[in-house]
Amino acid sequence: MEILEGQTMDLDGIDLGPLVPHEVEKRGQTKDGLSFWVREWGGGRGNLGCSILTVSPDISMHKFRGRDREGSVGSMYLLIFEGLRTGILRHRSPRTEAPGPDNKVFWDASKGKNVLTVTAIGAPVWASVPVGTDKRDRKNGFMTGLTWQDYLDGKRSTFASKEQQDRALEVLPELFLAICGSLSKGGETLAMRYSDELQDEISSGKLISHA
Repeated sequence: MEILEGQTMDLDGIDLGPLVPHEVEKRGQTKDGLSFWVREWGGGRGNLGCSILTVSPDISMHKFRGRDREGSVGSMYLLIFEGLRTGILRHRSPRTEAPGPDNKVFWDASKGKNVLTVTAIGAPVWASVPVGTDKRDRKNGFMTGLTWQDYLDGKRSTFASKEQQDRALEVLPELFLAICGSLSKGGETLAMRYSDELQDEISSGKLISHA
């Protein structure tokens, strides 16, 4: 899908601005040649922290900060890919705590990398973001169609086919690392892995629609 001149992106009423990078925005490119950039939102966008926008309007990623009174809720990452919306988590116990704190980054001395462990794909994402021209209205709700209870009951946002899953998992690590800071100073040490339980879900086809 080609970006039209002056085209902007809207996410359920959340204005994400023009689909071209601003001069100051960090830019990158996946190994398959997909150009992307990091759009930081500062403190005026509720729990929306930053977005990864790409030259393909149907591929993007958005980081929503988790919140509770203790500040122990991990972030939620919304991947939009070819019409699918799916949540990415790196919470410690996403299947028993909804939501939970992020797992710790661990140092892999053999690779010289700080490794982030993704523990869930197909999870809910909660947004609380001002919308509208005067920002008085607010988008409060789940972005993937699933609630936390749905997730704990075993439901997932699923890919339409194994081919779509494979395409999404090709681009996911690079966008995820970029949204976690791989383009910032020192970010070249970041790496990503899937937890063993999540890898089992991927391999078994649990994340693919069988309707």
